[in-house]
Amino acid sequence: MRPMCKPDYCYDEKPYGKKPYDYDKKPYDYKDKDCDPCDCKPDLCKAKDCHFCPKPVVMECACGTGAIIGEIEDDSYFNPICLGCLTIDTTCLCKPVVKFDFSSIISYKTEGDNDPVELTFTLKKSCNGGFPVCCGSWDYRARFDDDEEELTTSFTFTHCECNSCPGCCVYTVEITRAIKEDEDDDLSICNVVLSAIATSSC
Repeated sequence: MRPMCKPDYCYDEKPYGKKPYDYDKKPYDYKDKDCDPCDCKPDLCKAKDCHFCPKPVVMECACGTGAIIGEIEDDSYFNPICLGCLTIDTTCLCKPVVKFDFSSIISYKTEGDNDPVELTFTLKKSCNGGFPVCCGSWDYRARFDDDEEELTTSFTFTHCECNSCPGCCVYTVEITRAIKEDEDDDLSICNVVLSAIATSSC
């Protein structure tokens, strides 16, 4: 990228060791993995000597299925519910850095008592056909003070991985734990969206 500051903004009558920037020169060829020199002072350009070249980026997104949670009194016998999965191939990247985002809408309506509801969202990853490993878990908890109340809220989380091994990986989000004691309460997860972006770290 070309520097945002121009030579006119360099408030120094003396040259800063480089000739004025030629804004009429041909577009810079980034394929050489070089950088575009900055002719202004580093403190004015907000950079040191050059601007870094862009790196390859891989982005994937997917929509999940959502779920409706029935009555659950004992979470020890809970069968995990899959909310969606996403596949991203980082084979072409060097020491990829991956950022995974999950977003959803949780709707909760109580008709009887005000017992709390609890959900645990778990992110799992399986690469190159291997066994899935747990990347992390996030908890959601809601409780009303009065009967016959309704709540609709968003639930999101982000997971980052640095210097991971390149390959084709499948990220899966599951509800691995849930507590909802009142069968008259309505609890659902909808508008599930999964996205991942990856780039090389070197």
